[in-house]
Amino acid sequence: MIAALDPDVRRLARDHEGLVCHGPAEVVATFVSGGEIYNVFTIENDRINQVEDYLHRDEALAAAGLT
Repeated sequence: MIAALDPDVRRLARDHEGLVCHGPAEVVATFVSGGEIYNVFTIENDRINQVEDYLHRDEALAAAGLT
């Protein structure tokens, strides 16, 4: 997964105010320790540059424009 991440990637936990991870190492570390969540990836220039976490599937789909 690290190969797909932009060096400046950030991860936002929408349901945990203030939780932000920066950089590939922090982002991957939170995936390993994360529970059941839904992710919305933003991709630019063939790299993931942002990951947003949601606890509810319908919220994640809405954030991705897939309502």
